[in-house]
Amino acid sequence: MRVNYIVVYEGDSPSGEHQIRRITVGATDEDRWNEEIRLGGNGVDASTLAMFTVTHFQDKDWADTEVVEILALPGNPHREEVFSILPGLATIAYRILEEGLTEEQAYKTFLGVDAV
Repeated sequence: MRVNYIVVYEGDSPSGEHQIRRITVGATDEDRWNEEIRLGGNGVDASTLAMFTVTHFQDKDWADTEVVEILALPGNPHREEVFSILPGLATIAYRILEEGLTEEQAYKTFLGVDAV
């Protein structure tokens, strides 16, 4: 599995009532990622995905919310990999949150490239 995208959002909550910071870190399997790139895509159409999102309410002393999204049906040869990368995705998301990194800084720090 390869970490290949990071989204950092800072602004209003969906209800508009709170200020939030939401970080999503995602990964896909190397085989599918490379095939998507070879075909001129950007990898987001890969059929094996793992995403971890943490939302922090900046104006409240509430617990952060965590959401895990998985796209790897039973029988997918990469399914075990998808589940095994989740702790790493969570670690990256929380480092971004705790260090106050922007999306651009996170891409440089964790992917070694400029944000797209």
